Amino acid sequence: MNAFERVRRFFFDGGIDGWKLFAVLTLSFSAPFMLLFYSPFDIFLHNPSSFIVSWRLLVPNLFLFFSIGFVLMAVTLLVLCHRNLKLGLSFFALGILFVLLIRFTFNMFATLYLFLIAAIVLVAVLYFLLGKFLKESASELFLLLVLGVLLSSYVQTLFLNGRMVVDVGSSVRYSELTFANIFNLLIWVFVAILPAGLLLISRLRKAQFKFDKVIVFSAVIMVGMQVVGLSATALQADLPEGLDEQPNIFTSFENALHLSENKNIVVFVPDRVDVRHMRDAFEEHPYLADVLDGFTHFENSVSEFFDTLPSMVTMLTQVKYSDGQTFEEYWDEAWANHNIIDILREHGFTTNLYLDQTSTIGNLSHIENRTDNIVEVYGGLEAYLNFQSFSSIITRVSFGRVMPYLLKNMFLEPIDFDFGSHFFSFSRSVPEAQPFMVGPYHDMRLLEFLQNNEFTADLEQGVFNFFHINGAHGGYDVSIDGIVQNFEILERYFSAMRELDVFDSSTIIIISDHGFGRVTPVTTSLFIKPAYSTGPLVIDSVTEMSHAFFPGTVLQAAGISHESFGLSYFDILDGAVAPPRTMYMLLPTWAEAWAALGGLGYMNLTGIYEITGYAGDYSNWTFLPND
Repeated sequence: MNAFERVRRFFFDGGIDGWKLFAVLTLSFSAPFMLLFYSPFDIFLHNPSSFIVSWRLLVPNLFLFFSIGFVLMAVTLLVLCHRNLKLGLSFFALGILFVLLIRFTFNMFATLYLFLIAAIVLVAVLYFLLGKFLKESASELFLLLVLGVLLSSYVQTLFLNGRMVVDVGSSVRYSELTFANIFNLLIWVFVAILPAGLLLISRLRKAQFKFDKVIVFSAVIMVGMQVVGLSATALQADLPEGLDEQPNIFTSFENALHLSENKNIVVFVPDRVDVRHMRDAFEEHPYLADVLDGFTHFENSVSEFFDTLPSMVTMLTQVKYSDGQTFEEYWDEAWANHNIIDILREHGFTTNLYLDQTSTIGNLSHIENRTDNIVEVYGGLEAYLNFQSFSSIITRVSFGRVMPYLLKNMFLEPIDFDFGSHFFSFSRSVPEAQPFMVGPYHDMRLLEFLQNNEFTADLEQGVFNFFHINGAHGGYDVSIDGIVQNFEILERYFSAMRELDVFDSSTIIIISDHGFGRVTPVTTSLFIKPAYSTGPLVIDSVTEMSHAFFPGTVLQAAGISHESFGLSYFDILDGAVAPPRTMYMLLPTWAEAWAALGGLGYMNLTGIYEITGYAGDYSNWTFLPND
């Protein structure tokens, strides 16, 4: 008897034949297809900028994951459907050992492995009880339970994720014990047990229930709908160029080390730092104020927008977002404008821009003639997949999407919004390369580079350095931690400037791109150290500041006429009367709009807030709807 015949007899004599075999194979296909290909690829098509890499790097690896998952699940279901409880339970034990091997040998699934083990144990107990008490019907019921879980996961994805944020890596607490979340769980469980319940009802009524045909038909319909949905989304998506498609150039941290012996303007933009954040950070960590010698914290300051896009672009290009523009249209228009960066360069300044591609420039072509820190790598850099990070993140993202709300955070909470930076490694180390997305990983790389390298002040021309850093993203406590971590970057940079005796003579601005939340009043932290300003940190809660004054401030600090760009911060401090400040309300948010339509995302102007007096007082905010 040859090996093939032994395998055939083992399975088919064990109760697996005909339609039941097709049921096993279609389930084995549809489950990994949904979890390891459809779900992550669909999320990619709606969040291409978050993934950084192109579909050419993503799809082959997702297909590999799906293929491995198909083989493993087919073997698993064939073994579990065989009428041998000891063999099935041994297979579950192997599954637990496999998870532990991945966790402690490859250092993957740091917290997820506990859930996976618990899930395997739960399924093993269910499998044992079914086999012990239902005998021949056990395998049928088990397959229907697998189908039910797939159906409930797909129903969750299609209809029940309405309260789930659309961008990946957002720090959202899904798991609160609310009525809506409990109801969502009950629906998920009901759909999961529905097919098995129909089998039990049919057996009690002694009716015929072709469970195997139901499984095959349901699985084929699910896969067909997913393929059609993916195809339609892919045809409509305008996917940006991935990192692996443009590996020859990058923005280098190297230029951040080289300062001018004559004039420096340094701008740090910590993301989403509200005045409330800074007050709490100073209260919890008083030593932070020691870093800010010569600075004034303007607490009566507002941004012009509630989100990074278009706030960052407007600060640098002075072009406001037009109602209904796509992001690509806005980037093209804004960066085509003759802006303060161009003027600084025309007056001999070296300019170095450290920006987030996904929210501020789209791609490096928009700034390649405006910044001196773009470097071409001789021979190029080959980006290759970081299997460990990729597999862990994809698993979390996919499972988090299909789970009911009460279980989502178990998978999604550990994912940072810059998760795409961990998907790949370079063929050779380039420590000075700036990651393409601003986030915790970006800031860690920047801090390490600043700590491990020496600064110089050997340039005669003026220097303008502009850094976008992570700031206060995450929940409120996490935001305070983020501020503290960013102050490590500030402390290192300012210490180096003091050692080179250029700190006092430099103009330094720390300005967040926007505040926290969209419910007014929203205030945005602003710190300014004019050249030769000294003394302890000063708190100013009166002076009315706005992002609208940023362009004029930079030019005035550079000694360049700024009247055509309006008032500067210094004009306001010198007694100029600030006009009513404005904040533009755009909906949906840029992250929601991007996730909904990829690069074709757009926002609409719903109205403008006018702020007079203290911005921290709601009564000073007047909303003017865009009729």
